[in-house]
Amino acid sequence: MNVLPLDTLKRRADQNAYSIEQIDWSRGVDFGRLFFPEHLTPLSHTAVYAELTPDERRTYNQLYGLAINEQFIFLEDRFLVRIVSTLRARTSLDLPADLRDALEVFLDEEVKHTEMFRRLARLTDPERYARSDYSFLRLGRVEDAFLAFMSRRPDLFVFWCWLALAFEEKTIDYYRHYQRHNKERPDAPLDPLYTDVHRLHMLDEVRHVQIDHHLIKVFYDRTGPLVRAMNFRLLARTMNAYTRPRRTNLRIVEELVRRCPRLAPRLEDMKTQLRALATCRDWQEITYSRKNAPQTFALFDEYPEMHALAGSVLLCYEPRGV
Repeated sequence: MNVLPLDTLKRRADQNAYSIEQIDWSRGVDFGRLFFPEHLTPLSHTAVYAELTPDERRTYNQLYGLAINEQFIFLEDRFLVRIVSTLRARTSLDLPADLRDALEVFLDEEVKHTEMFRRLARLTDPERYARSDYSFLRLGRVEDAFLAFMSRRPDLFVFWCWLALAFEEKTIDYYRHYQRHNKERPDAPLDPLYTDVHRLHMLDEVRHVQIDHHLIKVFYDRTGPLVRAMNFRLLARTMNAYTRPRRTNLRIVEELVRRCPRLAPRLEDMKTQLRALATCRDWQEITYSRKNAPQTFALFDEYPEMHALAGSVLLCYEPRGV
């Protein structure tokens, strides 16, 4: 792709800046509608989904929409904000001036995104999110400790650059699916507030994806073979967790059963079928493929070590130019 210079990206950020106060939060959430594109939800790709009533499907979809809010709060606040704050604070890294300027805007926008999804979550379910931003997404103590340690050494644990690219490009794809759903499913309209929040999030992430290309060149390209090998293993482990429905998705269906007790006898079947999506090509194609993450996959092609992600981690990744 044509990666724009950092000063151009900063100018565009200034020109297209928006405040979350521009969102009409007063309209609230319409609980008669879906919150997230139905075909992006994991359970909709299982056989058991056909057994759910329309109300049960809507309940599941809304729970999944809440979990996506949590995912973005985590990625923005506990991941990228920590790392970028460290980058800006450590003068010893000797970052180019244009990258420092771009990261300043990047940081402000990530803080804004966190607040957008936090406000959306609390507006949707004030009781669930009264004390914490997280209900379905939970980190273990070891994971949380490693995340804190990693964020203090972003020049060593450089796999975060790749994760930022993959996740932020995924954000752009999410909004494409909002548009696709609204076009193809007029019978099941999406909530307008959720749609607006994802649209505004996407607008910033288009630029962030370009900044991620620069970050990979500045940080990852400077590393030697041993550091690259370590970071590849960390990247593969993290991507594996995001392409296999696991703990968060199992908690969502547990909550679905709590709200819809008639589904209790099907809970274990739902969990089994969710886990089976790890080897379901249709699901993997819609989750991480060259179609929905073209820039990420194209950059994987340029780094031979990334070709090992094919099959074992990313079922739909086939390196090109090998």
